[in-house]
Amino acid sequence: MKQILVGDRVCVADVPAPGMGSGQVLVEVAYSFISTGTEIAGVKGARGGVVAKIKEHPQRVAQVLEMVRVDGVKRTFARVKSRLDSRTAPGYSCAGRVIAVGKDVRNFAPGDFVACAGQGYACHAEIVAVPANLVARVPDGCDLRAASATTVGSIALQGVRQADLCLGELAAVLGLGLLGQLTLQLLSASGVDVLGLDPNPKRVDEAKALGFYKCFAVSGEQAVSEILSRTADMGADATLITAATDTPGICQDAMSMTRRKGRVVVVGAVPLQFERDPFYRKEIDFVISCSYGPGRYDPTYEEGGQDYPYAYVRWTENRNMQAVLKMIADGTLRIDPLIAGEYSAADADQAFASLASDEGPRPLALVLKYSSQTAEGSAKASTTVEVALPKPLAGQIGLGIIGVGQFCRSTHLPNVAAQTDKFQLVSVCDKQGAIAHDIARQYGASQACTDAGDLLRNDAVQLVLIATRHDLHAPLAMEALRAGKHVFTEKPMAMNEDQLKKLVELIQQGDRYFMVGFNRRFSPHAVALRELLVGRSGPLVVNYRVQGDPAPADSWIYSASGGGRVIGEACHMFDLFDLLVGDGIAAVEVDVVAPPAGVGGPVGDNLVASIQYEDGSLCTLIYSVLGKKSKQLGKERIEAMWQGRTFVIDDFVQCVGSGCSPSAVTRKSGKGHGEALAALGDYLLGRGPQPLSLEACINATRTSFRVDAMCRREPVET
Repeated sequence: MKQILVGDRVCVADVPAPGMGSGQVLVEVAYSFISTGTEIAGVKGARGGVVAKIKEHPQRVAQVLEMVRVDGVKRTFARVKSRLDSRTAPGYSCAGRVIAVGKDVRNFAPGDFVACAGQGYACHAEIVAVPANLVARVPDGCDLRAASATTVGSIALQGVRQADLCLGELAAVLGLGLLGQLTLQLLSASGVDVLGLDPNPKRVDEAKALGFYKCFAVSGEQAVSEILSRTADMGADATLITAATDTPGICQDAMSMTRRKGRVVVVGAVPLQFERDPFYRKEIDFVISCSYGPGRYDPTYEEGGQDYPYAYVRWTENRNMQAVLKMIADGTLRIDPLIAGEYSAADADQAFASLASDEGPRPLALVLKYSSQTAEGSAKASTTVEVALPKPLAGQIGLGIIGVGQFCRSTHLPNVAAQTDKFQLVSVCDKQGAIAHDIARQYGASQACTDAGDLLRNDAVQLVLIATRHDLHAPLAMEALRAGKHVFTEKPMAMNEDQLKKLVELIQQGDRYFMVGFNRRFSPHAVALRELLVGRSGPLVVNYRVQGDPAPADSWIYSASGGGRVIGEACHMFDLFDLLVGDGIAAVEVDVVAPPAGVGGPVGDNLVASIQYEDGSLCTLIYSVLGKKSKQLGKERIEAMWQGRTFVIDDFVQCVGSGCSPSAVTRKSGKGHGEALAALGDYLLGRGPQPLSLEACINATRTSFRVDAMCRREPVET
């Protein structure tokens, strides 16, 4: 299918149609709406060079420097280059026809006409996959072209709701761009007297063309004076800021033109700067309007499909979308006068070029039109595309990757690119076709797809790397093994004992190699420690401290797809314990710290797990999100003590020994990701030993299940 992507330029690319997940709706797009203010900012940001990006996000400089400290210059350069070479998928508002619905979707059926919302979902593309709560049915008689503006209309409507105005009250609207023009119409339809202000005379003329004659080309003190003079110095009952500007002072102006005990609502992107005294003396309510409405940025609502009770949350973002569509259908909200032009999707580059021009005022909005499709959209709904001619694989392993999220892009892909003597990336699969296509383009893969089945049917793929969310690791690994592929899956190996048993049975029945990405054991520091422990006769004591990053309680980490911190991350530490001790576990004890309210997830974020081994060794994991990392105190610290010796690994960046001398190789940084991949490649090519046994993978995984159950105070299967 065709999709608009933005990198150093705007292009129309052939990408795989998106994969449709549970709770999603697959939509054939008729029109997508270009909100010129928002999207031109994204285009300019994508086109900016390194210096421009640093100015826009100065905090990333510190992040890059930390990456250099931990991973070294070469790996950091590869990560940054990959990020800069990536293209983004613009768009967040469109309308079209449903061609398929996912599991658990009950309100839509193929053939329904709908409007769609959401950055990353309702993109400028021929086909989009959108969560059901971001989809609203288009009423009979409503024009699809106008319906494509539903998302932007919902943003304006939520701002009006936040203003909480009554019939006959007066509102001032600062900024008469697209949001401002929609806000004027919505306020007027509510019986509110409205005054519009914008420094650009063209915007004022556009508002007057819609019938709003009390609009004025003024700003700053002149705007304040205009409102006060028209309200007998009382001020507006509410002022809605719908402008998008970096100029400071607009919030202060809004305070000055609003009456005592009135309300200021920020809808647009403006600096939040104002003096406290006028705000305090007038006792004004200062409100930020959150995009489309309640539910926005809540993953349980948007992705999980969990609606808010109608009686308690009357206007969710989806119900706002429905209200906007009704007003478009009955003519209350006029969209066509705001659309300055219509382009075919194939000419999207021309549409965006017209927005980037500095000559004259920018148009309020544009639409992209998509050509009609076959009965069920099958002509354009291919889940795979050929990106380039396949390259020869002489002496290389054909690699397919499923799931190219941020971790895969920043860690695995640079490592693959650095090991072309072992691997050739053949196929890339991700539920977002644009991402799969972009990664395939950057790394020379011949296939990009959104259906894992397409990758598994590719005969050139010999090894599958699975880097999806945790709950898909075991199911995808089993599919890959059935397809005759070797498997390298990120941790965890499985989410529960039932998954683990089924996976192990399948591995043991076949002849394909299976490996979990327990990379800590491959770190040069861990390898050096393991070599020092060879021939150990007495018990080993290991203390492993991990300072985790706090996450909100609704983070995917704690969801069914994440499994929590213990299963999702602590399995790394348990594997390293097993490697260092080299003996069976005799006993496990776990203590859990209840975190302060609002810090961390339900269980497993703050724990001490003590593992006693049969040879008398004791390994302790201290995992907590209550502390704070710094340049001096990294995320992980390991202290090993045995027979008058101490060896300390500091965040896998450096190490120091007492009674023993660290090998020179331990001066290398890194947690072993690249070394694990290299060991896997050497084994599959017949150049080295098996890097990780199935037994080791099972043992660490089962320990994580055991500790997780103890954290939750559940019965433990030993």
